[in-house]
Amino acid sequence: MADFTVIAVSASKGAEEAELYVVASDFSVEAEAVGYARRMAEESYQLAGQLDLDFDESHVSVYVGDVDVDAVDADHASFVGMWFFTDDGVDWASAEALREAGEDAPDEDVA
Repeated sequence: MADFTVIAVSASKGAEEAELYVVASDFSVEAEAVGYARRMAEESYQLAGQLDLDFDESHVSVYVGDVDVDAVDADHASFVGMWFFTDDGVDWASAEALREAGEDAPDEDVA
């Protein structure tokens, strides 16, 4: 069983489907999983800039444990938080902050 699962979702503006990339790994601590997810988000953001892509619903989410990617969202008990794209780069939103704000993370079941 993985300690954390990182799920990256990339959807370019106007696309009907998104790309889904899942990394289940034995990160030793939450900060390591969050840092790995940040690097994934930053690399995707930079690549989008280089290729002049406009990513719409793109983010990298972190979950505790091994999760079923078809059944996860911001309300999932193991959701830690997500890196999402902004005009200036990537920003972190914890699960607690998203729940308090009443916002939902984009549905991971996008394929």
